[in-house]
Amino acid sequence: MKSSSNVTKNKQAILELAKSGCKRPNSSTTKAGAQLCRYANKSSKNYDPTFAEEIQTLRPDWFTSRSDLAQQKKEQILEIARNGEERPKKGTKLNVSLYSYIDKNGGAYDPEFDKTLQALRPDWFITSSAVNKATLLKMAQSGEKRPNTMETTLGRALSNYTSQVNRSYDAEFDKKIRALCPDWFRGRK
Repeated sequence: MKSSSNVTKNKQAILELAKSGCKRPNSSTTKAGAQLCRYANKSSKNYDPTFAEEIQTLRPDWFTSRSDLAQQKKEQILEIARNGEERPKKGTKLNVSLYSYIDKNGGAYDPEFDKTLQALRPDWFITSSAVNKATLLKMAQSGEKRPNTMETTLGRALSNYTSQVNRSYDAEFDKKIRALCPDWFRGRK
């Protein structure tokens, strides 16, 4: 069991970090972070309400809840959208957050946020599939030659959207493209 003087020293060190404006110490990588959790987390057996209140008064930003963080990220994304900026790049934390809030199958899906964002920036929701289909229809209407299935992205896309055995098959698109350009499908099923 730790002596009370060590506990007092640990708490004092954490208070000094808070007063100096440091970032919240990480609970999984630093001793101070683990101690902060130990003394300021209500579910801990070492919880000290007086210490917790003092730290929270000094540094409320250290105790931002997940829902508060999510709301901050949503506001940040909406601000980017309102400013006409580019959609956050794939692989960035902001893009991961964005996708989690607009993915109807995800646990963090927010229908209100999704609706607002789609109204603000419909261009962020245009899929490569929609672009490919529009391009292929335009090519068919202008009488261009069928794109090569083996050599081009559009050729592979055409094959995917018009082959009933493919999971990307689109019956409506298939019907339209075959009506516009039946010669693209001569000798093909």
